[in-house]
Amino acid sequence: MLPAAIPFFVAGLRLGLGPRAGRRRGRPRCSRPCRGWAYMVTFYGNTFKTALLFVPIITLALLSIAITELIRWAERRITPWMDQS
Repeated sequence: MLPAAIPFFVAGLRLGLGPRAGRRRGRPRCSRPCRGWAYMVTFYGNTFKTALLFVPIITLALLSIAITELIRWAERRITPWMDQS
């Protein structure tokens, strides 16, 4: 029964990646120096620094693509009996 359920677990991982990658965790007021990708997106967006805004956005997009491909590769290795079209 477990081998038949593996594709559904992997599909859940891939679907859960989108909200995790896009989640904004920046805080409006920081007691310590604010850091993080979400803070950079929020700060550069609010200050209209468009050129700098694209750096974290493109980095997060490339990271999401790489993680998705890694999950697909692992799925092909774990479930060789499934049709991977």
